[in-house]
Amino acid sequence: YTACDGGKRLAINHIRSLLATPDAVIVMVGDGATDLDSRDSQDGRGGADLVCGFGGVVVRESVRKGADWFVTDLCQLEEAIRNPN
Repeated sequence: YTACDGGKRLAINHIRSLLATPDAVIVMVGDGATDLDSRDSQDGRGGADLVCGFGGVVVRESVRKGADWFVTDLCQLEEAIRNPN
């Protein structure tokens, strides 16, 4: 999936189709522009509900600005998952 244009969105849609809970929230974590493109653009093509940009290796300003949330350490993400409120 991920080698073609829009492939990450297709992969997310495939994963969503396999889930027992079709209304599950899917978060894409990534460090590049194609990860931002995986976001659901509300045009009927599906995709991730939320994009978390990751800057643990290199901070890409376009990803930092375009992501719904941005972390530089995976511990931040782990903490949010363990303690969502």
